[in-house]
Amino acid sequence: MRAKLHLKSKHLHSLENIVGVFLPGVEVWAYGSRVTGRSHEGSDLDLVLRSSDLKKIPTFDLQRLKKALQESAIPFY
Repeated sequence: MRAKLHLKSKHLHSLENIVGVFLPGVEVWAYGSRVTGRSHEGSDLDLVLRSSDLKKIPTFDLQRLKKALQESAIPFY
């Protein structure tokens, strides 16, 4: 997730920790303006989540991840 991502390091670290807790072993790919360099302070962060076995990530796990991101100090979700 680190390559060319325009994101404050403290927010990236928080994001990595949260994803690691709620979706261990899941690959995270970023795309969009935060990767292309066209982001601004209000830009969102576009992510793709991919399980290692390519199976569907359970909705319950995604909901828990979303809630954790909403409750974090990361300024977007």
